[in-house]
Amino acid sequence: MRKEQVRQIAREENLPVHDKEESQDFYSGDYSDLLDTSRGSGEIVDLNGHVIGKHNGIWNYTIGQRKGLGVGGGQPFYVVALDAVSNTVIVGDKEALLSQGLVAGSLNWFLTEYPAEISAKIRSASSAVPCTFAIRGDEVDVRFTEPQAAVTPGQSVVLYAGDIVLGGGIIRRALLTA
Repeated sequence: MRKEQVRQIAREENLPVHDKEESQDFYSGDYSDLLDTSRGSGEIVDLNGHVIGKHNGIWNYTIGQRKGLGVGGGQPFYVVALDAVSNTVIVGDKEALLSQGLVAGSLNWFLTEYPAEISAKIRSASSAVPCTFAIRGDEVDVRFTEPQAAVTPGQSVVLYAGDIVLGGGIIRRALLTA
């Protein structure tokens, strides 16, 4: 069904959600029950490995997040990495978020020949940025002409030639600048 059809049925059934505002959020609060995990609290560490706080589950944090970290230190901290193995949230300054590129897998290509000038988009709400790329087996290595902030494993990268989609994949790792 289309959304309009569902809303019409809700209206006919006098359900109060028939005219509810659009939302892209599907869940709020602690995600541990969705992720079927009880592993909760862990350490928040800086880039030098110093413990500067505690967290209640890495699933509550995203790369680039600044607010709600619960750590002080006189400077703004940003989440720069999540280590699921050690259950650690790693934070740093804004410069630590910058990546020169990324490696992506689970590739999906629509063309077999590629133009010289391409761009990449790492967030749906951001603009595409100039880049180069090389396909290496089942991965693509993307290099930005200017470093990009908060390249996030698990998110998608889409490559373009103007407004034509060349293909894309799932980000496996960011290539940090320094």
